[in-house]
Amino acid sequence: MTPMKRSAWIALCVVVLLGLVAWLVLRPTSENVAMDFIALYDSAAEKRPEGDIFSVADVTLAGDTKRAILAKESTRIGWDITVPNNAWLHVSAGLQESAWTTSGDGVVFRVSINDDELLNVVVNPYRDQSHRRWQDFALDLSEFAGEDVRLFLKTNTSVPGRNNADGDLPVWGYPRLVTK
Repeated sequence: MTPMKRSAWIALCVVVLLGLVAWLVLRPTSENVAMDFIALYDSAAEKRPEGDIFSVADVTLAGDTKRAILAKESTRIGWDITVPNNAWLHVSAGLQESAWTTSGDGVVFRVSINDDELLNVVVNPYRDQSHRRWQDFALDLSEFAGEDVRLFLKTNTSVPGRNNADGDLPVWGYPRLVTK
C-alpha cells in the first residue's frame, strides 16, 4: 500500500470514528418518567384553595408549548407519592404571555416535600425580560428515596410583604418525576 492510500484510509477511519462519537453524544435521549403529575392531576391529595382555581391546558411561552397546570391565585397542590431511587423532579414555571406586560411584582413558585422547601423562586416577566419563557428546574430527590411523602407545587401571587396580584397568571409546565 502506498503512503497516499494509507493516509486516505486513516483519514476515512478518523472521519467515521468522529461521526460515531458525535452521534452517541448528540443523539436525543428519552426520559424515564416515573410519575407524570399532569396525568395524576385528578388524583392530587390536596388542592388549595378548593374550587375551580386550577386547570390543565397546553400553554405556550416564547414559542415552547408544554402541558401545564394553571393556577388563578395563591395556591398549593400536592400528591402523596413514594419517591423512587435516583428520582429527580423536572418542572417548569412561568407566567402566561398575556401577563408579561402587566405591571406587577411577580409570582413566587415554591416546591416542597412535606415541610422541606426545595425551590423558592420569583418569576417576574414584567421587570425581567429573561423571565419571558419557561424557567426549567431539575430537583434531586435522592435524599427522599423510598419515603412516602407529599410533594407540593405552590404559588404565591405576590412576594412576601406585598399584596399585588396584578399580572399574576402562574403556570407549572409538565411536572414529572424522572429516574436516572
